[in-house]
Amino acid sequence: MRVAYFDCARGISGGATLAALLDAGADVEELAARLGVFGVDRSRIRLDDTMVGPFRARTVSIVGGDEQVGRGLSDMEALITAASLPDAARDIALGVYRRLAEAEARVHASETAAVRFHEVGSLRSFVGVVGTALASEDLGIERIFASALPFGHGTVETAHGRIPVPAPATLELLRGIPVEPQDAEGELVTPTGVAILAVAASGFGAAPPMTIERVGYGTGGLAPNGVLLRVVVGESPEHS
Repeated sequence: MRVAYFDCARGISGGATLAALLDAGADVEELAARLGVFGVDRSRIRLDDTMVGPFRARTVSIVGGDEQVGRGLSDMEALITAASLPDAARDIALGVYRRLAEAEARVHASETAAVRFHEVGSLRSFVGVVGTALASEDLGIERIFASALPFGHGTVETAHGRIPVPAPATLELLRGIPVEPQDAEGELVTPTGVAILAVAASGFGAAPPMTIERVGYGTGGLAPNGVLLRVVVGESPEHS
């Protein structure tokens, strides 16, 4: 069985996840063909190599603006279900936005139907979520595992003002996921990044036994020293 291990020691975001999977060999042309229904063709997907400290990593950005694509859960569900996505990719994308809505509803004492997305409703975040699901499908990944997630400190500017990190919604999404405190300032894990793992990961901890075939590095997010996500893809005899 083909598995992927997300080494999140230096953080995770939706953009970093997609960038790492593309760096590991997911086909950007195929991704663009799938995302075209959302108005994101190949000309709008920009891939760059950058340095995070001494290490090379890939970034993904959307050319031509970062417009809001959906204000609420029903908007995102309608967009995703109307597109011709593979079943597994569709289920992951829907699951991520439902988790995000549940976390926001708990934090703000509201119902999921009343939640209004801000940062996670942007085109950039949407492409990170749907693109990650599609890139995982393209690489033939059948199960995902991840390390414990870093627990940093500091503050971040949001639509609700300056708040401590991890942000309240991120903390809700981290329920049941192991974390490791780090003396690092900034948003090492974003709500979108955590929601992707909360939905897609089969387990957290050490990497599973595998024959390594691909490795990818992605970065993105607002941490001062940069998120650096490492994705390892391979065949696992224990999960066949």
